[in-house]
Amino acid sequence: LRDCVFELGNALLGGDNFETVAVEAVSSRIECRDVGTALSRELDLCRGDVRGAIRNAVGPVSPEVSRTLCDIQRCSEKDTEDAGRLAIAVGRQFQNTSNIRNELGLKLKGMTDMMVGTAMLFAPMVLWMSTSMLGPLSEISGYAGLEGTEVALAVYLVELCAIIAVLTSSLGDGDGIRGMVWRFCLSCPIALAVFWFCTGVQLRSCLLYTSPS
Repeated sequence: LRDCVFELGNALLGGDNFETVAVEAVSSRIECRDVGTALSRELDLCRGDVRGAIRNAVGPVSPEVSRTLCDIQRCSEKDTEDAGRLAIAVGRQFQNTSNIRNELGLKLKGMTDMMVGTAMLFAPMVLWMSTSMLGPLSEISGYAGLEGTEVALAVYLVELCAIIAVLTSSLGDGDGIRGMVWRFCLSCPIALAVFWFCTGVQLRSCLLYTSPS
């Protein structure tokens, strides 16, 4: 829809009617044909309330583009060429905004991958190494109260995966609640599996080491 604004401006510079050009510009893209059909139907039934038709057809999909089209339509009532220049200027701003968002997404991808990798792999391994060193130190010191340590660390991993899922879903364009839940459901089982696997390897190694030869 944002790209359609630029095409709308080029058509308005040719002196065409706003209603006809708006429907053609929106319907020119396959992804927006449903919106174009809805806009054409609303314009046929609007009884002169063109901006109301735009809000009804485009507003539910993109409120930003709906406001922009309303402003361009208001300008076209006075001068079609000025409305075309306005549409081209706003369309270029939309394109620049999309390019900047894509660049930010590429720059943030390394950070988000590192955060997810930390939650799924590095954090469980670091916690496993910590418990491996904590056991012998506790035996040397004479303390024996590590029965609930693994459970507490597993709860910590779940909380870490939840926090990272919230943070990564808020970066860039933002995936919303669905993306947040998807990231958590992906990282949490893997993190717990890595942690319990490393813990199981440690327990088997201790049993083999203490068993009589």
